[in-house]
Amino acid sequence: MAASLGIAWRNQRNRHYFDGSEKLRQKESDYAKNVIYMTSFTTGEFTALLAETGFTPLASERDLDGPKEKHEYFFFRK
Repeated sequence: MAASLGIAWRNQRNRHYFDGSEKLRQKESDYAKNVIYMTSFTTGEFTALLAETGFTPLASERDLDGPKEKHEYFFFRK
């Protein structure tokens, strides 16, 4: 996925904001309709996935554009 020592960036919806509703539940089908909900993880879940797959998290930051923004940015390397 990434060259050795290459740095990667990922933007994702942060599931920290999950309110338990069916609408916001993580989806596993119909990618075109549910893309934003198929890649929702909490910070801890995503950094654990990075570690499990051999990536090293470098930094993460939640979107600062406004209180309604629900995205987080991750920088990591192989």
